[in-house]
Amino acid sequence: MIKGYMQQHNIPQREVVDVTGLNQSHLSQHLNKGTPMKTQKRAALYTWYVRKQREILRQFSQQNQGPGQSEDTCSEPTNKKMRRNRFKWGPASQQILYQAYDRQKNPSKEEREALVEECNRAECLQRGVSPSKAHGLGSNLVTEVRVYNWFANRRKEEAFRQKLAMDAYSSNQTHNLNPLLTHGSPHHQPSSSPPNKMS
Repeated sequence: MIKGYMQQHNIPQREVVDVTGLNQSHLSQHLNKGTPMKTQKRAALYTWYVRKQREILRQFSQQNQGPGQSEDTCSEPTNKKMRRNRFKWGPASQQILYQAYDRQKNPSKEEREALVEECNRAECLQRGVSPSKAHGLGSNLVTEVRVYNWFANRRKEEAFRQKLAMDAYSSNQTHNLNPLLTHGSPHHQPSSSPPNKMS
Protein backbone atom coordinates (compact mmCIF):
# COMPACT_ATOMS: atom_id res chain seq x y z
CA MET A 1 0.00 0.00 0.00
CA ILE A 2 2.65 2.56 1.04
CA LYS A 3 5.15 1.25 -1.50
CA GLY A 4 2.59 1.56 -4.31
CA TYR A 5 1.71 5.09 -3.22
CA MET A 6 5.39 6.06 -3.18
CA GLN A 7 5.86 4.65 -6.68
CA GLN A 8 2.73 6.34 -7.98
CA HIS A 9 3.93 9.73 -6.73
CA ASN A 10 7.68 9.22 -7.35
CA ILE A 11 8.50 9.61 -3.66
CA PRO A 12 12.04 8.45 -2.85
CA GLN A 13 12.69 6.34 0.25
CA ARG A 14 15.22 8.97 1.31
CA GLU A 15 12.36 11.42 1.92
CA VAL A 16 10.67 8.95 4.29
CA VAL A 17 13.97 8.33 6.08
CA ASP A 18 14.63 12.07 6.46
CA VAL A 19 11.19 12.76 7.92
CA THR A 20 10.71 9.67 10.10
CA GLY A 21 14.27 8.95 11.19
CA LEU A 22 13.88 5.31 10.15
CA ASN A 23 16.86 3.30 8.98
CA GLN A 24 17.06 3.26 5.16
CA SER A 25 17.85 -0.46 5.00
CA HIS A 26 15.08 -1.40 7.44
CA LEU A 27 12.55 0.74 5.55
CA SER A 28 13.56 -0.82 2.24
CA GLN A 29 13.25 -4.35 3.63
CA HIS A 30 9.85 -3.53 5.15
CA LEU A 31 8.51 -2.06 1.90
CA ASN A 32 10.02 -4.63 -0.47
CA LYS A 33 9.98 -7.86 1.55
CA GLY A 34 7.43 -7.20 4.27
CA THR A 35 10.04 -7.48 7.01
CA PRO A 36 8.32 -6.80 10.36
CA MET A 37 8.77 -3.38 11.91
CA LYS A 38 8.43 -2.48 15.59
CA THR A 39 5.21 -0.74 16.55
CA GLN A 40 6.84 2.64 17.22
CA LYS A 41 8.65 2.65 13.88
CA ARG A 42 5.58 1.43 12.03
CA ALA A 43 3.58 4.23 13.68
CA ALA A 44 6.14 6.78 12.45
CA LEU A 45 5.90 5.36 8.92
CA TYR A 46 2.08 5.40 8.87
CA THR A 47 1.99 8.91 10.37
CA TRP A 48 4.29 10.06 7.56
CA TYR A 49 2.06 8.27 5.02
CA VAL A 50 -1.15 9.95 6.23
CA ARG A 51 0.53 13.38 6.31
CA LYS A 52 2.00 12.86 2.85
CA GLN A 53 -1.40 11.92 1.45
CA ARG A 54 -2.86 15.13 2.90
CA GLU A 55 0.05 17.19 1.58
CA ILE A 56 -0.33 15.79 -1.94
CA LEU A 57 -4.11 16.25 -1.88
CA ARG A 58 -3.53 19.85 -0.75
CA GLN A 59 -0.99 20.40 -3.55
CA PHE A 60 -3.40 19.19 -6.19
CA SER A 61 -6.36 21.09 -4.73
CA GLN A 62 -4.53 24.46 -4.60
CA GLN A 63 -5.39 25.21 -8.19
CA ASN A 64 -5.12 28.99 -7.79
CA GLN A 65 -1.50 28.92 -6.70
CA GLY A 66 1.38 28.75 -9.12
CA PRO A 67 4.13 26.16 -8.90
CA GLY A 68 6.53 26.64 -6.03
CA GLN A 69 3.98 28.51 -3.88
CA SER A 70 2.49 25.40 -2.35
CA GLU A 71 5.33 24.57 0.02
CA ASP A 72 4.34 22.43 2.97
CA THR A 73 3.36 25.09 5.48
CA CYS A 74 2.20 22.81 8.27
CA SER A 75 5.09 20.39 8.49
CA GLU A 76 6.77 20.11 11.86
CA PRO A 77 10.15 21.81 12.22
CA THR A 78 12.99 19.34 12.57
CA ASN A 79 16.46 19.67 13.99
CA LYS A 80 17.99 18.17 10.87
CA LYS A 81 18.17 20.32 7.78
CA MET A 82 16.28 18.36 5.15
CA ARG A 83 17.54 18.13 1.61
CA ARG A 84 15.24 19.22 -1.16
CA ASN A 85 13.59 16.43 -3.08
CA ARG A 86 15.55 15.44 -6.11
CA PHE A 87 13.63 15.45 -9.37
CA LYS A 88 12.98 11.96 -10.66
CA TRP A 89 11.58 11.13 -14.09
CA GLY A 90 8.43 9.05 -13.93
CA PRO A 91 8.05 6.02 -16.19
CA ALA A 92 5.27 7.69 -18.20
CA SER A 93 7.46 10.72 -18.94
CA GLN A 94 10.46 8.56 -19.79
CA GLN A 95 8.44 6.61 -22.33
CA ILE A 96 7.28 9.86 -23.98
CA LEU A 97 10.82 11.27 -24.04
CA TYR A 98 12.45 8.12 -25.45
CA GLN A 99 9.87 8.00 -28.24
CA ALA A 100 10.53 11.67 -28.99
CA TYR A 101 14.30 11.02 -28.93
CA ASP A 102 13.90 8.29 -31.54
CA ARG A 103 12.19 10.83 -33.80
CA GLN A 104 14.41 13.86 -33.06
CA LYS A 105 17.59 13.90 -30.98
CA ASN A 106 17.70 17.69 -30.60
CA PRO A 107 14.17 19.14 -30.47
CA SER A 108 13.44 22.85 -30.78
CA LYS A 109 12.24 24.92 -27.83
CA GLU A 110 8.65 24.65 -29.11
CA GLU A 111 8.95 20.86 -29.39
CA ARG A 112 10.40 20.70 -25.86
CA GLU A 113 7.52 22.80 -24.51
CA ALA A 114 5.03 20.43 -26.18
CA LEU A 115 6.86 17.52 -24.51
CA VAL A 116 6.58 19.31 -21.14
CA GLU A 117 2.80 19.46 -21.55
CA GLU A 118 2.63 15.82 -22.63
CA CYS A 119 4.84 14.62 -19.75
CA ASN A 120 2.97 16.60 -17.08
CA ARG A 121 -0.31 15.28 -18.44
CA ALA A 122 0.99 11.69 -18.26
CA GLU A 123 2.35 12.22 -14.71
CA CYS A 124 -1.04 13.57 -13.57
CA LEU A 125 -2.89 10.65 -15.15
CA GLN A 126 -0.47 8.21 -13.48
CA ARG A 127 -1.41 9.77 -10.13
CA GLY A 128 -5.12 9.70 -10.91
CA VAL A 129 -5.60 13.49 -11.01
CA SER A 130 -6.78 15.84 -13.71
CA PRO A 131 -4.01 17.20 -15.99
CA SER A 132 -5.34 20.68 -15.20
CA LYS A 133 -3.83 20.22 -11.72
CA ALA A 134 -0.26 19.67 -12.94
CA HIS A 135 1.03 22.32 -10.51
CA GLY A 136 0.34 19.77 -7.77
CA LEU A 137 3.23 17.65 -9.04
CA GLY A 138 5.48 19.90 -6.95
CA SER A 139 9.12 18.82 -7.26
CA ASN A 140 8.08 16.28 -9.92
CA LEU A 141 6.76 18.98 -12.26
CA VAL A 142 8.39 18.60 -15.69
CA THR A 143 9.86 21.84 -17.03
CA GLU A 144 11.38 22.86 -20.36
CA VAL A 145 14.85 23.03 -18.75
CA ARG A 146 14.49 19.48 -17.43
CA VAL A 147 13.46 18.26 -20.88
CA TYR A 148 16.40 20.14 -22.45
CA ASN A 149 18.80 18.51 -19.97
CA TRP A 150 17.26 15.07 -20.51
CA PHE A 151 17.91 15.30 -24.27
CA ALA A 152 21.43 16.67 -23.72
CA ASN A 153 22.19 13.77 -21.37
CA ARG A 154 20.86 11.19 -23.85
CA ARG A 155 23.01 12.65 -26.66
CA LYS A 156 26.02 12.60 -24.34
CA GLU A 157 25.33 8.98 -23.32
CA GLU A 158 24.89 7.96 -26.95
CA ALA A 159 28.19 9.60 -27.95
CA PHE A 160 29.92 7.88 -25.02
CA ARG A 161 28.49 4.47 -26.01
CA GLN A 162 29.60 5.00 -29.60
CA LYS A 163 33.10 5.94 -28.42
CA LEU A 164 33.25 2.82 -26.23
CA ALA A 165 32.12 0.68 -29.16
CA MET A 166 34.72 2.25 -31.45
CA ASP A 167 37.44 1.83 -28.82
CA ALA A 168 36.45 -1.81 -28.32
CA TYR A 169 36.38 -2.36 -32.08
CA SER A 170 39.80 -0.78 -32.67
CA SER A 171 41.24 -2.58 -29.64
CA ASN A 172 39.85 -5.85 -30.99
CA GLN A 173 41.30 -5.15 -34.44
CA THR A 174 44.73 -4.40 -32.98
CA HIS A 175 44.50 -7.50 -30.82
CA ASN A 176 43.58 -9.63 -33.84
CA LEU A 177 46.55 -8.27 -35.80
CA ASN A 178 49.06 -9.04 -33.08
CA PRO A 179 49.19 -12.81 -33.75
CA LEU A 180 50.32 -12.05 -37.29
CA LEU A 181 53.26 -10.09 -35.97
CA THR A 182 54.35 -12.57 -33.35
CA HIS A 183 56.96 -15.28 -33.64
CA GLY A 184 54.32 -17.90 -34.46
CA SER A 185 53.36 -16.22 -37.71
CA PRO A 186 54.46 -17.96 -40.92
CA HIS A 187 55.53 -14.54 -42.25
CA HIS A 188 57.81 -13.93 -39.32
CA GLN A 189 59.59 -17.21 -38.71
CA PRO A 190 63.13 -16.91 -37.44
CA SER A 191 65.41 -18.83 -39.70
CA SER A 192 68.01 -21.07 -38.21
CA SER A 193 70.20 -20.99 -41.28
CA PRO A 194 71.49 -17.97 -43.12
CA PRO A 195 69.72 -17.08 -46.35
CA ASN A 196 70.92 -18.87 -49.44
CA LYS A 197 73.18 -16.87 -51.65
CA MET A 198 73.01 -17.42 -55.31
CA SER A 199 76.41 -17.63 -56.82
